[in-house]
Amino acid sequence: MRAPQIDQIWNIENLITKATAVNCGALSVEFFNDDSGMTTLDSVIFLDDRTTSGAYNLASLYTELVDKKGKYPIKYRVYYTLYPANVVTLANPFTIVIADPCEAPVSVTASILTDQQYTITDKNAVPYVFPVFTANPAWCAIKYTYTIADLSGDAILTFNGDPSVRKFSFSYSADLNLCGASSKKYTIKVIGTSGEVVPVSGYS
Repeated sequence: MRAPQIDQIWNIENLITKATAVNCGALSVEFFNDDSGMTTLDSVIFLDDRTTSGAYNLASLYTELVDKKGKYPIKYRVYYTLYPANVVTLANPFTIVIADPCEAPVSVTASILTDQQYTITDKNAVPYVFPVFTANPAWCAIKYTYTIADLSGDAILTFNGDPSVRKFSFSYSADLNLCGASSKKYTIKVIGTSGEVVPVSGYS
């Protein structure tokens, strides 16, 4: 998925062994899905290109459609064009796999976060928008969550983990217990998850 087109060149003469020396005319080859309906291949992800004689191409096409990922068992049948009832079908299918690289991305790189300061009862505290983490491949979505070492400090926070927002807001006016004698640090870790890759970056 999102990979350049992959070409599989084939020659019709290599698909079968003729059992007769008689020239019965041209051969026809049909590729189809190995399912109960022998359905045609999905033209969004497969191209059966026969423009070059002796070097036909069954290509896997570029796609960004995640719903196309999966395994595709494929068979073909061969027959003389003039005698379509005399058909030979591949016994065991070959399989083309369309994989989503974001299920197991190469890496996710956490951004460097900056320590923030909040004064209790400050109703105009500036929210903190943290820098975006970077996935490889770059198009893989990242899910943001966070943890805080001292759960009492969570009362101050409102977190928006939307990848386009990535924002902590600060607000608290119930009492002064959370600031200790004068100030107190709360260590927060931001977790970015893409597939099974989980980098962590923290600030206090």
